[in-house]
Amino acid sequence: MGNSEIINMLCNMIVQLRALHTEKYNEISASVLTDFRRSIQDAMNKSTHHSSRWSTAPGHRFNTYNERKNRIGAGNNVPMLRNRASVMILILESLISTMKKITDGEYNGIKGKDLNALRTEPSNPLHSDEHALEHSYIFSYFMRPQEKFDPEDYAIFVQPVARISSVEQFWLIYRFIKRPSDLTEKVDFHLFKEGIKPVWEDPANRNGGKWILRLKKGLSSRIWENLLLAMIGEQFLVGGEVVGAVCSVRNQEDIISLWNRSSDSAPVTNRIRETLRRVLNLPSNAILEYKRHGL
Repeated sequence: MGNSEIINMLCNMIVQLRALHTEKYNEISASVLTDFRRSIQDAMNKSTHHSSRWSTAPGHRFNTYNERKNRIGAGNNVPMLRNRASVMILILESLISTMKKITDGEYNGIKGKDLNALRTEPSNPLHSDEHALEHSYIFSYFMRPQEKFDPEDYAIFVQPVARISSVEQFWLIYRFIKRPSDLTEKVDFHLFKEGIKPVWEDPANRNGGKWILRLKKGLSSRIWENLLLAMIGEQFLVGGEVVGAVCSVRNQEDIISLWNRSSDSAPVTNRIRETLRRVLNLPSNAILEYKRHGL
């Protein structure tokens, strides 16, 4: 089994688990996750000679992405596959944990004022059982106003939805957000690092650009979800280059883009492109277009 197949298995498992009714999570979490972890670890051990360095035993938890990355020995001596698969397993575990809490009633009735706790104001410290992300992110959206609209005022009409700082917060918020394929009106979804606006005029974006993927209607929900997981799971391995992602729902197509800081660095943009192809499981004939901001 190749590296990309293992990562795709993890992504597909997450999608399949999300599709199940929440009442089934308690039934499947113990047996399915244990078997799945074992099969993934066996495949990874066969694909590398560094099996002694794999130290994420079932049930072991790390407080932060960096701690987890350091404990498994991220660097030249450990295959990148193990780091990526380790993070995806963490996301998978956290999804099941969050859905259990929803099933048990811990998160029932979350609406309006309850979601305000995760909005863009400074949030309370994470709970001890939450898994902190390396960066905090802001979910936001844009809907074109009915009155006359100047595109230069785009940022004024961007509406923040929630601030997320842990894997559990991501799933908690994401489950309440409509999927792109379920919408008929024009809307832009954003997930950007906290402090960076989803407009090219932002200082973090002025010298950057974006990879663009145009999709037929009905395909964007899966692609968008996989892209978000790759972002919060730090799959792109280009330092702080990736700043955010946008999904634009339009009449005839949907457009997904991934933004980065430096448009003039070919090694960076090329690595982002290849990672996009892998984590989104794109066919070889899929067209990815790179566009510099402001052009």
